[in-house]
Amino acid sequence: MAAAADAAVGITMIEKGAVAIEGDRIVDIGLAVDLAARHMSSERVQFPDAVLVPGFVNAHQHGRGLSQIQLGYPDDQLEPWIARRRGRGAPDAYALTRLAAEEMLANGVTATMHANYSYASGNYEAELRASIRAYLETGLRATVCVGYADRGGLVYPPADESVFRAGLSAAAQALLQSARPAWLPLEGTLDLMARLCEEFAGHPTITLAYGPAGPQWVSDAAWRSLAEDAARRGLGLHFHLLESPAQAACAKVLYPEGAQPPAIARRIRSTCKRCPFRSGD
Repeated sequence: MAAAADAAVGITMIEKGAVAIEGDRIVDIGLAVDLAARHMSSERVQFPDAVLVPGFVNAHQHGRGLSQIQLGYPDDQLEPWIARRRGRGAPDAYALTRLAAEEMLANGVTATMHANYSYASGNYEAELRASIRAYLETGLRATVCVGYADRGGLVYPPADESVFRAGLSAAAQALLQSARPAWLPLEGTLDLMARLCEEFAGHPTITLAYGPAGPQWVSDAAWRSLAEDAARRGLGLHFHLLESPAQAACAKVLYPEGAQPPAIARRIRSTCKRCPFRSGD
């Protein structure tokens, strides 16, 4: 059998096949005997026992090339895990993303969605640009998300964070005051995206999207602003929906019409009107 089609997944498998490459582009694909006749002067490299497949796509990852254990904070429920991670200080975003990109390429991944998350270094743009540099240097195609959050850092809405802070000890309040900002303000986020869009317009390997942290971390007003800018620029939005029991409890209050991910997504889409988004894990 020279070729077979897997109708269930829409894939055509070619046995005894070949690809023709010019520079960094695949220019022809088909049976080896046919390509040999069409490209008679081309150099031939034989892989008799190989299976050639298109590059895989990693549709959601954060550019972390080391595990949580290796970084010093074991896995846990989401909220204490985030707090413990930030308590370790900001790692080298470039080195972590570079390692993640190298590992993906080594395992056949040629394109990825970088769902950016702040390490709270106090310089979010520098963190983001460090990750972009890692993708540029490895050649991995990446859609890089510009992150944002404006609520829910300590307690999820509708709880009042100012009331929660007021009930803490003086030492705890001082500790919170010393924390570095994790995100840019909304206007700063929109400005950063404008500059990145200009810088990477037409780029062959880097594209952009907004990456608001999630429903409990982003106000409705911010969703609208980000979605309007995304629609105007032809960008997507990529974000988390529900990741923990605490978030599920929060969603039941914020979204009384339905707290399951599909219902929340519909509510956000209706809030944002022209919101072209993809939801992550």
